[in-house]
Amino acid sequence: MTNFYIKATVMADAPTPPNPRPLRELSQQMKQAGQQAEKLRLRAEALKKFAQRYKDTSTEQSQIKVPHEDRDP
Repeated sequence: MTNFYIKATVMADAPTPPNPRPLRELSQQMKQAGQQAEKLRLRAEALKKFAQRYKDTSTEQSQIKVPHEDRDP
């Protein structure tokens, strides 16, 4: 009886092994989040380049001088 009591007490105090399923799901979610972050980073970079191009052409157009003719109606 004493051996059973000691064995039961030791087993009750032993940590239970973690369930691998939630860890697997969490690692998949983290992988997907990383992929999504990379896509967003690439999209932001593309938008930044587009904005710079737009800004450059806008500046060029504002510096173009067009001669105006005075017309009397």
